[in-house]
Amino acid sequence: MEFVYEAIDSNGRLRCGRIDATDPLAAERGLVRAGFEPLRLRPHLERRRPPSRHERAALWRELAQLLGAGIALADALADLGRDAESPALRGLARRLAEAVEGGIPLSEALARQGTDPVAVGLVRAGERSGRLLEVLGELAESAQQELTEAQRLRQALLYPTVVALLGAAVTVFILLYLVPALGGFIDAIRRPPTWSLRCLLTASTVLREHWGLLLAGPPLLITLGLPLWRRFGTRCWSWLPLVGTAWTHLLRARLARQFGLLYGAGLTVPDSLALLDALLPDRNWRRRLAACRAAVVAGRGIADGCAEAELFAPAALRMLRVGERSGRLEAALAYVARYHGEQGSVGFARLRQLAEPLLTVALGGLLGLLMMAVLGPVYDSIGQLR
Repeated sequence: MEFVYEAIDSNGRLRCGRIDATDPLAAERGLVRAGFEPLRLRPHLERRRPPSRHERAALWRELAQLLGAGIALADALADLGRDAESPALRGLARRLAEAVEGGIPLSEALARQGTDPVAVGLVRAGERSGRLLEVLGELAESAQQELTEAQRLRQALLYPTVVALLGAAVTVFILLYLVPALGGFIDAIRRPPTWSLRCLLTASTVLREHWGLLLAGPPLLITLGLPLWRRFGTRCWSWLPLVGTAWTHLLRARLARQFGLLYGAGLTVPDSLALLDALLPDRNWRRRLAACRAAVVAGRGIADGCAEAELFAPAALRMLRVGERSGRLEAALAYVARYHGEQGSVGFARLRQLAEPLLTVALGGLLGLLMMAVLGPVYDSIGQLR
């Protein structure tokens, strides 16, 4: 946590500032090491931004590199606390360095900072087995793979989002500016409007009279929709055609990858499955994982438990069953993760290939209908004048 201090420096001048430490005693020791005489010390109550996914991946990668170069853990964390590019990462590294220097294991320090249970369990297993460097390298590689998968998902959804926003902007422009002018023209020539034009005139009137809803609608939808999205959003992903299949493959790839890391670090299968619960996005997947763990605890095989809970696809289950029988479960889980990751990538590539022409046609059709409804009466009037 962060503390606000008032202290006297070596020249007798009053200094004020902030310091990151795990507790007041550690903050006071840090000030004394810096050559200050503490006068007042209190916790800083401002909320800190937690490290992002990119920053956590950078933490594992840079920490593994420093430890691999032979630098002690506390010194490596202190170096990251000084040299990291992100302020959030620098603060996290400084707090971890303070805790490690105070005799707290790295896994316990990470748990106190709110790190996800899977990473904490991996680091704890690495500390017990003496394989901390390998575990940190595996964490860095896993985090990088998750970043790559998230980037593929964003790229797959970027084009549909841009096309939808463009279509909405053009529709609003037509309703607010073109349709009202056309309504006056229709009244002037005393012609009854077509049904499509009547719909546009009604929508234009509602939009102009209640334009505040246009501005307040998106923030209101976000405010009301976020709690529902957190609860049901992942289930909605799985219902969408193509998107749901690809998303499910990526979720299964992450589950298999983290399962393999935990098992390879020395954790038992039931303990690994218990830690994986924090990775799953909704109750449905948590129930599946709990059913798989119950089957394993009851003496069933790992592949059989995963098959009953439908955690993985049938082809991946065959890989898992072969690996379990041959005593190469960790390698089998790596193959399962690779299989589902590739299937997810293929799914998102197919989605991009289908979405681009379909959305282009849909946007062109929408604009064509709007222009026909708007310009049709004008052309009819010109034809009658002739």
